[in-house]
Amino acid sequence: MKRGLLLIFGITVLIWAVLYLMPSPSPKAATPVEEPSLITVMCVEGQDNPDCEDYVRDLSRRTRLTEAEQQAGEAARLRIEAALPRGEVRCRPVEIGLCAKETSQPGVDAVREALTEAGFSGSIVRLARFKDPAPAGRVMLAVPVGRACVLAYADGTSPHAWVVGALPNGGGCLTL
Repeated sequence: MKRGLLLIFGITVLIWAVLYLMPSPSPKAATPVEEPSLITVMCVEGQDNPDCEDYVRDLSRRTRLTEAEQQAGEAARLRIEAALPRGEVRCRPVEIGLCAKETSQPGVDAVREALTEAGFSGSIVRLARFKDPAPAGRVMLAVPVGRACVLAYADGTSPHAWVVGALPNGGGCLTL
């Protein structure tokens, strides 16, 4: 338990330090938020979650956002979450009278179509890859909102979406 708490504390301090020490954008760009946002990520030791380190690594590379950029990204995130299709819920019998609930994942085309209908036609939608900040094989999406990016993955249940800065050096929202 202590090792897990130390790991969480260490990751939190590392993220804060990286965000604090990142160089500011050029003078022509909008002024960044004076205090970097503190993001806490909990990677629980002993649980099967290999994606946590990839998520933390991805966060540490991204550009900082201004308060206005963050707010614009959050507004878009809410619209995106509302637009994402849900999967079908099925009951798989496990014993007489009992079943296990299973939810199917929406397809890449269904997610892309839902985003386009919601006004996000410049989105990247694909199956998550090995080093993407989402579980491999899930439908991963990235929606540019100015310098902000709304990243999400759809697994058929509730949406999993967050707002981050773009990748450095004009790298967009996801690596290709």
